[in-house]
Amino acid sequence: MHINPRTRMDATNQYKKLEEVLKHLGSVFDNPDRKRLARDEYANLKMDVKTDFTDFLADFNRLAEEASQPMDLRKQDLYQKIPPLIQNQVMMDVDDDGVSLDQFVRRCQKAAGRISQQIAARGLRESRPSAGSRNSRAQSNTTARNTTLNSNVTGAPSTFVRDPAKKAQLMKEGKCFVCEEKGHLSRNCPKKKSATVAATTTGSSVKEADKVNLVELEGSDSDSNAGKA
Repeated sequence: MHINPRTRMDATNQYKKLEEVLKHLGSVFDNPDRKRLARDEYANLKMDVKTDFTDFLADFNRLAEEASQPMDLRKQDLYQKIPPLIQNQVMMDVDDDGVSLDQFVRRCQKAAGRISQQIAARGLRESRPSAGSRNSRAQSNTTARNTTLNSNVTGAPSTFVRDPAKKAQLMKEGKCFVCEEKGHLSRNCPKKKSATVAATTTGSSVKEADKVNLVELEGSDSDSNAGKA
């Protein structure tokens, strides 16, 4: 009979309600070719490693019963339809006559669960950035902040405190070391003050080299006073 496989005591998916029996019988007799179609579906059924084993097992049992597949062949059939990763973990059980179909199903289910956990853990590791990439990203962010800071300090020649010849020329002409204009000392240069304010508002990320440049500006005031005198 069509319902016999699921009424056995060792059935992996016994009927729990009368509605399940009626639904199964209806699916069989509604389509006269159902058994032939079920055999074709059963022959082509394969489990993908990403498929939930419980869902696959439900299809396996349903098609095996609709196709009237003998019970003594189902353990070998199940083994042939599961992925190689699961096969490797249960290969010793498939030919062991002491392992029933129900026991074999449970062992396949445990193996599938372990493999799913391993795949999930591997995906989590791959999604996390490595220490090298984190350091590289942090360094890039620091460089970008420094570039922004330097771009805010504009309007003054970059070599006004490093070129002795230029300094001497500016001193001789009585010009400011910062903006190279007359009428004020470098300590009172409006462009210098604007640069200092921009650097201060940028935040605590000012590098030591930038601080040294500002100190050099202050140190150059004494030279300017000497030139004016």
